[in-house]
Amino acid sequence: MNKIYLLILLFISLTIKINAQQIDEVPLKTINEFVDGYNTQNYSKMREVMSTVIKVVFTEKKVKLIYGTQFEMMGKVKVDKITKRSEQSYLIDLKYERDTTEVQKLGLSISDKGKIIGLGNPSFKFLYSKTKVASPLSDIAKKEKIDSIAN
Repeated sequence: MNKIYLLILLFISLTIKINAQQIDEVPLKTINEFVDGYNTQNYSKMREVMSTVIKVVFTEKKVKLIYGTQFEMMGKVKVDKITKRSEQSYLIDLKYERDTTEVQKLGLSISDKGKIIGLGNPSFKFLYSKTKVASPLSDIAKKEKIDSIAN
């Protein structure tokens, strides 16, 4: 009987280990440094982990404008989950201290040298069909709708 329990326990632990995604040390360090720079509002630290090309686009002034405003509105951020999408692409779920119910997704592409070579908000799949178009309202129907709202 003990052998059966031991086999079940071994099977469960192996299944969990196989399904768990391993994030390499270099990208994990880059993500943590980027987030730490955000939380301490150290914009030069955020830029240190960016590649030269990304630094051209995201000057320190621009990084301060984007992330400084975001910090004022949302506060500090915590990495909730990191998902490896491909060899260099990661999807990071972020939770902010002022609203822990909302999760913001941040997409990062990280080189083998640990530099951010791409970042942005990933596109999401729509739940509803994009091909269905609502039938346009006639001029009379539009007037009736406006009248019903106004009265």
